Amino acid sequence: MIFAHFDNPPIQAMMSENRIIFKKDEIIRFNDIKSIKYFEDVELNLSANGYRWDNGIYYSGDAAFNITDDDTTLLSVPKCRAYITYVVKNYIYVYTDKENGKFIFNLETEEATKQFYDKIRSSINQID
Repeated sequence: MIFAHFDNPPIQAMMSENRIIFKKDEIIRFNDIKSIKYFEDVELNLSANGYRWDNGIYYSGDAAFNITDDDTTLLSVPKCRAYITYVVKNYIYVYTDKENGKFIFNLETEEATKQFYDKIRSSINQID
């Protein structure tokens, strides 16, 4: 169990000039993004459905999820990759039409998550 953290350490999304990078083999090119949504101060109900790392503070891996606000479902996705810090209640959802092309993630704070989303939107708008 002690080695599980080293096998699947916390992933923080990074951005280069035309892509979002999670790991070396998980990259989203801006041109491939079909939809991107930002959710602020919502509840995330996450269910693991595959390989994952979960220590109660951070979740990394395959998941299904529902995002709700006042008992209203805002988004439900049966399979995606998730990189979630549980204490942050803001999320970015990115959809591509590539295989395994659904991602939900956040960063270490609400502010960092919002800034990252704004930077992605700005970069995508420059491509369009």
